[in-house]
Amino acid sequence: MVLTTSELKGLWVEGTTIAISLHAPESGRLHIFLPKDLLAHLGVSLSTVDVVLDRLETRYDVVDLGPCYMLVVRYGPGDHTVKVHLEGAPVYEKTEGLIAMGGGAAAALGVAIWLIRRRRERAIYGALTERLLGRSG
Repeated sequence: MVLTTSELKGLWVEGTTIAISLHAPESGRLHIFLPKDLLAHLGVSLSTVDVVLDRLETRYDVVDLGPCYMLVVRYGPGDHTVKVHLEGAPVYEKTEGLIAMGGGAAAALGVAIWLIRRRRERAIYGALTERLLGRSG
């Protein structure tokens, strides 16, 4: 169950991910109720639950209500998609995952530039050597 101070546009479940689409004319809050029995059935705990707001992992407050937990997510005005990953968010939606992927992309770009420059230098030196010294037989 979810409660919001905004307009709820959609709510759906994909595997162990709960997705919520909403529109907020002003800053608002989303209250998500997770039964403890559901988490126990999945073999997960609250520590594995990740909340992603608009494709970025976000902080949330937790209130223990006995048979369930209430997660409270705050957001600003606009259209939002909130995903609750009960078994943890995929790496591309976590901050540390984005940093690692960005670092890997930068390293790959650096290697590509180095290889291109190396190939150009060899081609230039080869052409100059051939032109200045001629072909030696």
